[in-house]
Amino acid sequence: MPTTHSSSRCEATASGRWHVADGSLESLKWLALALMVGDHVNKYLLSGQVTTLYLLGRMAMPLFGFVLMYNLARPRMKAASVHRRVVKRLAAFGVLATPAFVLLVGWWPLNIMATLLVATLIAWLLELRTVGHRCLALVTFVVGGTVVEFWWPGLLCCLGARSFIRRPSIKTAIAWLLATASLWLVNGNFAAMAALPLIWGFSRIHVPLERRRWVFYAFYPAHLFVLALALHLASTPRCARACSQVATNLIRAPEVQPLAGAAEPVQPRPIEGVSAAGGGDSSTTVTKWHHEFTHRDYL
Repeated sequence: MPTTHSSSRCEATASGRWHVADGSLESLKWLALALMVGDHVNKYLLSGQVTTLYLLGRMAMPLFGFVLMYNLARPRMKAASVHRRVVKRLAAFGVLATPAFVLLVGWWPLNIMATLLVATLIAWLLELRTVGHRCLALVTFVVGGTVVEFWWPGLLCCLGARSFIRRPSIKTAIAWLLATASLWLVNGNFAAMAALPLIWGFSRIHVPLERRRWVFYAFYPAHLFVLALALHLASTPRCARACSQVATNLIRAPEVQPLAGAAEPVQPRPIEGVSAAGGGDSSTTVTKWHHEFTHRDYL
């Protein structure tokens, strides 16, 4: 809605914050949800065989962290005790998601809700702006990073986004960039950094999309339970073969059709002197075919 968009831009300008339209912010959240689902389907049902889904999924964490920190940095959020409410929601739905998460991953580390909860606690303590609260924020970062998904790099990614949102500058932009790059320690690649130009692009447009406040909270535990059930069903021999076939089709390179009038493909030369039985009879030859497929199994 134009009025809301204009009002939020004025508030952002007055407070010195970086501005992203509400509809564009909501679009980033939906995109992060889609990337997360694709990554989880690949990880739990397809045994991580589709590298493209894995790499795209690395952007989900920076996107979720940015959306959360942007909403917490809105004007009047501190006075409205929003941090307290967000912590309660993340804790409640994180607990709901735990049974399915344990079935899929295990007891440790805690799920992404815990990561966002610890990041929210740190942001809340920093908002209080006393030496004691800042020391407590540091302790929360050090201790919390040992038990949450994405560890300390995940927390740094959220806090780096918060720093830039509140005070956009070259200095805070570099801090956010380095914080996001630190996810390399977890992911083994820099694919998460692709989220930053994506966020910048969405900040330049206004998407007319209505905000759905509870979607992420409810969707996260629900999709984990669906995946846990699907993984249980896929453990049957027939479903296991079907999942394997799906993964094979996704990663198989398309066959290249020869151009009209092109020369016939060169046939592989047989290896002389090798018999089918391995006896070395030169009258019998065996054609040697070599096919290699390389795939990195990311953890």
